[in-house]
Amino acid sequence: MNIRLIATDIDGTILPPGGSVSPATRHVVAQCRLKNIPFVICSGRWYPNAHATALDAGLSGSDYLLAVNGNLIATMDGGVIDENPIPTSEAERIHAMTREDSETLMSFHRNVLYITSRTGFFPRHEGVHGTIGGEEYRCEHLSMAEYERRALKMPLKLEALNRDQQALERMRHRLVAAGLSVSSSCPHNLEIMTQKMGKGHGVSRLAEILGIQKSEIMVFGDYTNDLDMFQAAGWPVAVGNAVEELKNAARMIAPRCEEDGVARTIQKYVLGEQ
Repeated sequence: MNIRLIATDIDGTILPPGGSVSPATRHVVAQCRLKNIPFVICSGRWYPNAHATALDAGLSGSDYLLAVNGNLIATMDGGVIDENPIPTSEAERIHAMTREDSETLMSFHRNVLYITSRTGFFPRHEGVHGTIGGEEYRCEHLSMAEYERRALKMPLKLEALNRDQQALERMRHRLVAAGLSVSSSCPHNLEIMTQKMGKGHGVSRLAEILGIQKSEIMVFGDYTNDLDMFQAAGWPVAVGNAVEELKNAARMIAPRCEEDGVARTIQKYVLGEQ
C-alpha cells in the first residue's frame, strides 16, 4: 500500500464527543511528517474552528488544512491556496428553500461566519474568533434582513439547522430535488452546496496540486458529508462508529473513534508499526 496523502474528518473520526486529540493521533501526525506524507484535516468546520483541532494534533506552518467541507484549502499559517464558493445567485436560491423551515441559518466565508437564528439554537461555532497569520476571523450574529443582505454573497457553504426532524426532511427533499449537494455532519443540520463542491473536490484539488494519484490517497470519516471524500480516494476508511451509509462506501472499517481507529489504521497499514 503506497499512501502519499492522508485526509481525515474531525468530529466523530479523530475527536470523540467531549474528548480531545489523543496521543496516538499526535504520534501518527509526527511520523507522517517524518515520512513526508501530508496528514490533512478535512472538516465541515469553519477555518479557525478546524485550525484549533489541527494545531492540537500537531499540524503547523505550511501543513495543509481543508476547511468548510473542503471548499477552502489553506495552510496552518493562514495562507490561502484555493477557494471554491457558491455563486451568489445559487446562495439566494438555497436560502429561499431553507428560510422558513430553519431554526438557525449559517453562511461560511473565509474569514467571517454569519449566523441568524429564530430560537437561539447555536452550534459549536458560536463565539469562535481570533487572529491567524495576521488575519482576523470573526463570527457575526445578524437579523434575518441583514443576513439576507450580507451573508449570501459567494459563501463557501450554507448550513440550515433544526431540531425538528420533519422540518429537516422537508428541506432536504426540496434541496435534493433542486439538484443541490446536501449532507449532514450531525443529526440536526443540513450542509448545502452546489454540485462539484465538498470534501471530495477539496481532496482531489490538493492531490492535483501535490501530484498525487487517487490510488495513493487514504481518507477517514464518520458521517454523510464524508461520502464524496470517499469517492476521491483509493482507500476510503470508515471508523467503526460511522453511519451505515458511509460504511457501505468504505474499502476498510477502522476501530471506533474513541478507540483511536484512525491512528491505529495508519500505524498498521501506512507506517508499518505494530
